[in-house]
Amino acid sequence: MKTTKGKEQIDRTASIILLLLTLFIASIIIGCSEYFSKDESYGIVSPRLSNDNRNIIFGYCHGKENKCELVTYEIATQKIYRFNPTGNKIHVSPVYSPDGKKIVFAARNYENKSSIYVADAEGRNARQLTNTKVSEIVPDKTNNLHFDSSPSFSPDGNRIIFKRATIWRERAYPLRGKMLSHYDVHEVDIRTGVERRHTNYAFYNMSKPSYLPDGKRFIFSAIGPKNVSGQTPFNATEYKRRYKDNHIFIMDGEKNILQPAFTNGWYSTDPSVSEDGTVLFSSVTNEMDGLPKEPYNYDLFIYKKGQVKRITKLDAHIPSSFISHDGSRAIFQADVNKPRNMWVTLWIVNTDGTGLQKIELPWEQIKKAKVHIFH
Repeated sequence: MKTTKGKEQIDRTASIILLLLTLFIASIIIGCSEYFSKDESYGIVSPRLSNDNRNIIFGYCHGKENKCELVTYEIATQKIYRFNPTGNKIHVSPVYSPDGKKIVFAARNYENKSSIYVADAEGRNARQLTNTKVSEIVPDKTNNLHFDSSPSFSPDGNRIIFKRATIWRERAYPLRGKMLSHYDVHEVDIRTGVERRHTNYAFYNMSKPSYLPDGKRFIFSAIGPKNVSGQTPFNATEYKRRYKDNHIFIMDGEKNILQPAFTNGWYSTDPSVSEDGTVLFSSVTNEMDGLPKEPYNYDLFIYKKGQVKRITKLDAHIPSSFISHDGSRAIFQADVNKPRNMWVTLWIVNTDGTGLQKIELPWEQIKKAKVHIFH
């Protein structure tokens, strides 16, 4: 019996490692998923819909030059607008403000530092919001890091919530090399520049955080908490017994207890929220579909008024997904191939599950588009 249990534990550990592999294999430029074309020369990061659902904004990365500009793409006309708002080489994770007049995004050059910026929607008048000195974050010279990413506006447009990593660490076997880690949720007031730290867990990895409509609570997913400073002692074994692999948290900004917002099978992750509080998230669906554990299949779900509804059945790897401002649509990247080859495609679907549409981006137009530089 001991041998059987030991084998089960090894199999379970191997499954978790492979799951982590699918989550982290493409985290190569700014600590979030960048997916390139088959020749690894270009790709997009964190696509989002404009507030009227007419445009898509994203980071456009061309790997040969190690650059990422921002691009807006008008769905109906295929009109392209490409811009560099700061003079930095890498710009990703753009998000519109609630009134649609501004954008917030993360930008960096090549040092161990990524900061949050706010600008007008077309890229003018960029202003750096976070600029903490590395030595103020981590005194250990081998892990000097200040890496801010995945920003989002508060409902009133006055604050930005984001995640911050503070170390490089070795990836879990069988991965090689280093990855960003020790994530926590922070916010910065646009008007005053005052920062506030919301969590102190030093998570192994974390999704984008987002405010809920009340502007106080926030939602995100994360795995592997290391610290529990100021919290009720955290028992990882007890948590797993109760909640399995559900890691979507809604926190109040005060006590911030590690308890999932809801449960939905195995590995529910990567939530985003609309102005009416509708939550979009992805989840592994192998078990609920009666399929083998591998390869891991993800699909999209909606959580609204205490009810969970599945809205896709692509059985894909979904590295990023975002709900529209009005809660009516979801935009996401998905790798529908088996075996997975990390060449993902862009999709839009209505949050009632209808209208699934693959978006064919005009790559040649994007590559040749004039870069508007504002700095």
